[in-house]
Amino acid sequence: MTFNNLLQSTDSVNVLDIENIYNGGGVGIADFNNDGLQDVYFTGNLVSNKLYLNKGEMQFSDITDKAGVNGGGGWSRGVSIVDINNDGLADIYVCASLSSDSKKRENLLYVNQGVSNGVPVFLNKAAEYGLADTSHSTMAAFFDYDNDGDLDMYLLINEIVKHESPNNFRPQQKNREHPNTDKLFRNDFNESLKHAVYTDVSIQTGITYEGFGHGVNIVDINRDGWKDVYVTNDFLSQNLLYINQRNGTFKNEASSYFKHTAENAMGQDVIDINNDGLADIIELDMNPGDNFRKKMMMNSIGYQRYSNNDYFGYQYQYVRNVLQLNQGPMVGQNDSIGHPVFSDISFAAGIAETDWSWSPSVADFDNDG
Repeated sequence: MTFNNLLQSTDSVNVLDIENIYNGGGVGIADFNNDGLQDVYFTGNLVSNKLYLNKGEMQFSDITDKAGVNGGGGWSRGVSIVDINNDGLADIYVCASLSSDSKKRENLLYVNQGVSNGVPVFLNKAAEYGLADTSHSTMAAFFDYDNDGDLDMYLLINEIVKHESPNNFRPQQKNREHPNTDKLFRNDFNESLKHAVYTDVSIQTGITYEGFGHGVNIVDINRDGWKDVYVTNDFLSQNLLYINQRNGTFKNEASSYFKHTAENAMGQDVIDINNDGLADIIELDMNPGDNFRKKMMMNSIGYQRYSNNDYFGYQYQYVRNVLQLNQGPMVGQNDSIGHPVFSDISFAAGIAETDWSWSPSVADFDNDG
């Protein structure tokens, strides 16, 4: 595998004009030809996406062009692997961003057509499925939000609007006034087409808060049998915890669940860090570990900043990584079982300050349980 997401700055493509230029791409792992070996799909920004077929013995073959999955010349971001049509074959959903040409910002849905001459072949059917969204999207999460047995989709948006600083205080926009607002698509099976057609139901479901999205995870955080959505956002835009109301709508309850969240939040992971059966959350920020770099890089934090957060309706956030330890449910009204209580243990765990960090992946690397 020789993939390199190489970026070369030019007069028109540079960090001064495009703030999100270094946000990177994505990687998807799946067995696309059902031979029992995991294949690898990379997304590129200024370079083509690449699909590497696993030949065994740690040998891979570049089959991008034969498979028809090069990304179409767009600025590709996150990638999701999903069996969109329940045919037992892994399909690929690619998010696109940054291009001023809306056609090149159309997200791609590569539907697996099966194997031809030893190579899985794909067709882009995003438009047919209602998923050729042109927002500046970061990544997509497929899940069943309404418990009807099919996969719906949450789309994470991150668009830097020109001539607008994302760190300037202003009233928080909670009613989809800002283009930087995520979307929720409902899976509506079309009998005549014999496949799903996705419908944007963001407004009626309550997905309305603005944000500069870097990470999204789907988890039943309150263990009521309905999937919830946790979103980490960059800059002033606060992190969002959309709790499923079990009636087709969501409500952002982040401030009720979490007392500390990362301000410049990047990626996140939902894991059970202490093997107690409860979902914990780690989210990353960019606080340096040494005092000199703290003084050089961090914004000043004073009374005015605290006051502005309250005045403009933001939950106060902290410039550091946050490890949310799930303490179990609180006692609700009339001694009922309430929602979970979380405590930030990032300093105690020794992971609060890891400099500019992008994406966590928690695993048992040393096999100690």
